[in-house]
Amino acid sequence: MENNNQEKSNESIYNEEINIKEILHVLKEYFPVQLTIIGFFAICSVLYSLIVSEKWTSSAIVVPVSSSSNIGQISSAQGGLSALAGININTKAPDTSLIVSSLKSRMFFETLIGFEGVLDNIMSFDSYDRATKKSSYTRKTGLKRSDLVANTDLSFQKAHTRYLSMLAASSPPRSGMIYIDVSHGSPVFAKDFLELIIQEFNSSARYKDVKESEEALEYLYQQLSIVQESAVQVSISQLIESELKKLTFANVRTNYAIDPIDVPYVPELRSFPKRKQMVLTATFIGLILSTIVVSGFFYFRRAIQKT
Repeated sequence: MENNNQEKSNESIYNEEINIKEILHVLKEYFPVQLTIIGFFAICSVLYSLIVSEKWTSSAIVVPVSSSSNIGQISSAQGGLSALAGININTKAPDTSLIVSSLKSRMFFETLIGFEGVLDNIMSFDSYDRATKKSSYTRKTGLKRSDLVANTDLSFQKAHTRYLSMLAASSPPRSGMIYIDVSHGSPVFAKDFLELIIQEFNSSARYKDVKESEEALEYLYQQLSIVQESAVQVSISQLIESELKKLTFANVRTNYAIDPIDVPYVPELRSFPKRKQMVLTATFIGLILSTIVVSGFFYFRRAIQKT
């Protein structure tokens, strides 16, 4: 019994050696075919990397701003009307995922395309001249929001889709930081547009909070002149104080909602295409594919000959 098992084991090893030798022989015999396939993939990757449009990526890292005025607003409310009403308000750090979603939203994009040159670079950019550092366009410049029409190549939806393809914004869990990248054919526009995104997001958040505070103050001053109870007047006064702090913070701080800890820059190296990496990857794919094709062809032909 043991002798039979030993013989089967030796036969299996022998067959395995035969198969490996056979495969090596096949690859050696059809090496010119393999070389042709590998060369085809390598040449195609070189041509593609030379023809495809170049992309440049400018990056920034921002953190949500936790304002001391907002903390003062919450604590005042807790000591005033919130205490009387039995409301429990918990302080929370700004939600980075909400900021990322806002950066990608159609509403925020609509504010961006109101700036000169943004739509031109998103919808009609053609090429960038490194020597002159100037861009060329496929159509006349000066596009405005009013030029975006439904069901055309200049629709708002297509413009927003291209914006999303240019923008990469993410926030790793529990990091508290937001990584923002903008990729474009012009390294100068990539940097300028990323600066505009950060600036306009802060401006939009500031405008929203200032408007809410002004409306709240108008209502609180009106109520302060009406109510007679001293306890309620004290609580209203505390709320007025917190809203005034909020207005002060909004007016004196440039980076109101997000604060850059790594500012945008003009990239010196293109992010796409990475020619060496593309050629090496294509060559490796050609090697694997050619091996499969050659081996498959050989065993398929042998199987036909046996039948």
